[in-house]
Amino acid sequence: MRIVAGKYGRRRLNGPSGGRFRPTSDRVREALFNVLGPLDESVSFADVFAGSGAVGIEAMSRGAGRVVWVEVSGSACWTIRKNLEQLPDRTSWVLEQKKAALFVETTKEQFDYVFADPPYHMSPVSILETLTARDLLKPGGLLILEHERQQPAPDVAGSLHRTDSRHYGGTSLSFYRPREETDDEKASHEADRDDR
Repeated sequence: MRIVAGKYGRRRLNGPSGGRFRPTSDRVREALFNVLGPLDESVSFADVFAGSGAVGIEAMSRGAGRVVWVEVSGSACWTIRKNLEQLPDRTSWVLEQKKAALFVETTKEQFDYVFADPPYHMSPVSILETLTARDLLKPGGLLILEHERQQPAPDVAGSLHRTDSRHYGGTSLSFYRPREETDDEKASHEADRDDR
């Protein structure tokens, strides 16, 4: 496993030990960042269910100014730290060892990009429910969910709607952006406020 491109391109990365981890492949990471396009120091990126941390490291390599890794496993967090310690830039990253739901509940940050690669036994619907419990995205932000192609992701998740999906063998990436409220939804919310 390696960093595909950017200022740290071609550096080798450690993978977490144990068969329960499934790092995002180099091919899928390359395809993801081809879709996202250039990043710069103004970009904030959250790598949730981070595993080896490879996706967030790829974002940092390609110019993201702030990267937060979220991972509950102690051994995976150790791997992320080892991967980060080999890089010369150690000032722009934060590693949160906690469950995704707790991170969503407690963080005060919003991000330009949130990438989530949960274990494949977890359903895309339940993961999206967790990630949309609070507005993690900045206006115009993008949430990317990696999931098994055989487990399709929903078109709508909370305040997000799917704008694109890409397939790479048995792996899919679904892309979500905040959706505009319909006139009926706006009227309903206004009526709710009037009733209070």
